Amino acid sequence: MNKKICSTILAVLLLVSVSVLGACGGPAHYILATSSSPDEGGSISPSGGSYVDKTEVTLTATPAAGYRFDHWGGNASGVSTTFQITMNSQKSVIAYFVRQYDLSVLSSPVGGGSVNVNNGTYDAGTEVTLVAAPAIGFRFDHWEGSISGTSDNTVITMNSDETAVAVFSKVIYTLESRLSPGGGGSVDPPGGNYEAGATVTLTAMPGTGYRFDHWGGDASGASATLNVVMDGNKTVTAYFTRLYTLSTASDPSEGGSVSLTKNTYDAGTVVNLTATAALGYIFKNWNGTDSNGVNPTTVTMSSDKSVTVYFTELTPQDQTPVTGELYGQVVSIPIQLSAGQWVQGEIVANTYDIGAQIQDPNGNVVKELGRIRQATFSLQAQTSGTYNFVIYENYGIGHNFYTLTYTIYS
Repeated sequence: MNKKICSTILAVLLLVSVSVLGACGGPAHYILATSSSPDEGGSISPSGGSYVDKTEVTLTATPAAGYRFDHWGGNASGVSTTFQITMNSQKSVIAYFVRQYDLSVLSSPVGGGSVNVNNGTYDAGTEVTLVAAPAIGFRFDHWEGSISGTSDNTVITMNSDETAVAVFSKVIYTLESRLSPGGGGSVDPPGGNYEAGATVTLTAMPGTGYRFDHWGGDASGASATLNVVMDGNKTVTAYFTRLYTLSTASDPSEGGSVSLTKNTYDAGTVVNLTATAALGYIFKNWNGTDSNGVNPTTVTMSSDKSVTVYFTELTPQDQTPVTGELYGQVVSIPIQLSAGQWVQGEIVANTYDIGAQIQDPNGNVVKELGRIRQATFSLQAQTSGTYNFVIYENYGIGHNFYTLTYTIYS
């Protein structure tokens, strides 16, 4: 026999008893009948009975597992789990319970993102809207558990205990490397797909005849090694510069030399070259420069270049000796030279140190010998005219004899 039939029979029996007692002149009694909706939703304490007129009865609704108390009905009202009823007549009370279900919400992987609702308990039939929000560097992929689909916004109806898993995946960005010029070298790795936040180390490797110059595009710097953080799609360009080789030679080899600090230059570089003739030689011309007839000259590196400088050997004239005496005065010995001619010689003081220098036709000192007792010298004239060998600083100590011997090459 179910609970409702039993409660009805009890109420009828109690009503009969109350009526009999009342008829016999005793105190009035009233019947309190209770029920739960649904039956399995919970219980009421006390569950009912016969009470003397005006008795105050406190009723307590206790939900069963998986239910919550919702409200009172019948001769009671309100949403509190306790209700006080005055038994001044026959009473019937109903406790209404609502079925509830648990919702578990998870993110996979942890840290990949979040869902707008947390774990919770919901009334049966409740529609819960779930919105997945990826973390930086992730994207929403799909739902798992009690739901499925690829929309980041979905609705789940709570008709049972449910589990919702928001699955996120790393955002993938593309790294592209370019070369300028195309055959100038290579980049390792050349590019690819990488997870957001990954750090990719690129190395620029110049090809033969090139050097790495700098990075461009979504990168900068002049180091051949570059770290790229993949926080978006990236395009990186490695710039290489063409190199050319410059070689020089002298003809004859003993005729002189060429000033050259290095042998490899960037394309387009203008290199300054100066030929220096050896003693007894004079510059003649270049071969392979921008201006073969002048010295100094230039070479524009538009390709590998080979330059030769030619010298002409001069003929030494007879030695010219000059002797004299110093006693506190300055002596100037004129020497006539044409541009390109050499003069070579020796100065010797017999007794004391002297000062000696050579001045060009404009009076500028072009060779300073300093205070010497004996010194050798050589000089190539850059302009034509009278060069003066100047002897000085006897200080009046006493007579001092000198001998100057020189040879002109022409």
